[in-house]
Parts: sequence; structure tokens; C-alpha cells
Amino acid sequence: MFQADVIQRYLIGDLLGIGSYGIVKHCIDSITLRRMAVKIFIAKRIRRIPNGPENILNELKIMRKIKHDNIVKVFNITCREEDHFMMMELCKFNLGNVLEQLKNNRLPITVAHHFYKHLVTGLDYLQSVKIIHMDIKPDNMLISYDNVLKMSDFGVAQQLDMFDNDDTCTRYRGCPIIQPPEVARGDDKFSGFKLDIWCSGVTLFKMLVGEYPYDAINEFQLIEKIIKGVYEIPSWLDSRTTGLLEGGVLFF
Repeated sequence: MFQADVIQRYLIGDLLGIGSYGIVKHCIDSITLRRMAVKIFIAKRIRRIPNGPENILNELKIMRKIKHDNIVKVFNITCREEDHFMMMELCKFNLGNVLEQLKNNRLPITVAHHFYKHLVTGLDYLQSVKIIHMDIKPDNMLISYDNVLKMSDFGVAQQLDMFDNDDTCTRYRGCPIIQPPEVARGDDKFSGFKLDIWCSGVTLFKMLVGEYPYDAINEFQLIEKIIKGVYEIPSWLDSRTTGLLEGGVLFF
């Protein structure tokens, strides 16, 4: 007979996904009967990852303080021995997984615009509370049951001083294929807000085209393409969407 794992008032159920730091499972609040997801940070696994413990504590700290319709909602954070459990809203899809399963790996233009609007709205909120996500990409975007995009995975996010207008960052730990030119060039300092805007634009490109604007067979070629701005926008995209990508995204 199956026996559910129990963490305080929460019943832990089936596996939803596996990540670098742990796993995500179904979860039910035994008092409210709310269906949720629980992100389980496994201490033994985290300790084997460079900056793993630091990233987890950073994510837990940030998720406790932020609240917005376009950011995945966290209901509670608890722990058992060395493992941490983050109870959060249950979403329908991971955007990265959706793109992988679709024909040509892309969304209809209207749907991509719909989700991009949500992404930019969430990003505007993050900038208002001086948080840089640092790792915006389809795999870190969730889609709720009412088709709202939710930003997630704040492990490498950076909290800036609320009373300082400076958004300077000195390190990038996101995905290489989404990095902006200033990171590819090896600049010592760069704007964190502009970095997030760039990455959101690359995410939009991926949603619309089905592939990333800058791709290569090795990292050297990738960096060279990003620095030189070598990319192609398909001719089948309408002029309005092409203008958005060229004017406001890929040359921010």
C-alpha cells in the first residue's frame, strides 16, 4: 500500500520534475486541501554543486519577500534535517518543455506575445524591488492553469541595495547561449537590469522562432556571434514582430 511522505501539514505525492538542486513533487495541504508543488532541495546533491548552498539560501531568501502575479507564488518554506522544502503554486507547464514538444519548437505569434507581456510585467516588478533574475530563459518560466506566465528559479538572482540606483553586476551565472554581448566580451562590470531585458528578448526569440538567435557548434563560435551580432530573423515573421526583435530586444 502506498504511503505518502508527510512534511508537517503537507502530504508529498508524485514526482513532477528533476533539477540540478533537487526534485519537484505534487503536494497537498492537509488543512486547506490546496494542491501545490513542492520544490525539495536535497542537501547532499547541493553540496556537490559549485556555489550550491549559497544559491539555495539566496533563492529561499528572495522568494520569501517577493509577490507578483507573474512570479510563481510561494506559500511556505520549511525544512527537515538538512533538506529544504518550498511549497509553491502548482503550474500546468514548463515553457521550455512546451517548446520542445511543439511542431517547429515555437509558439503562435499571438501566444508568444501574450507570454512575453507577462514576462516583461514580472521583470518590471523585479526591477522596482531591485532584484536581478540573472537566468531568464524558457526553462525557468512556468505556465499556470489559467495561462499566466510565472517566473521561477531565483537561485542566481541578485538583490541590489534598495537605496542605490546602481545596478552594476560583476558576474554572470546564467545560460551561455543567452548571455549578452558585454558578458561575452568579458567585461568586468555590466548593467544587471539590461542583462535581464536582453535575456527576456532572447526568450521571446526562442518562443517565436523555435531556436535561439545565437547558436553555434562550440562556445568560441557562440561568443563570436554574440559579440558581432550575427543572427537571422526569419522572413515569415511580420514586420511588427521583426521590429520588436531588432529595435527593442537584440540591440538593447
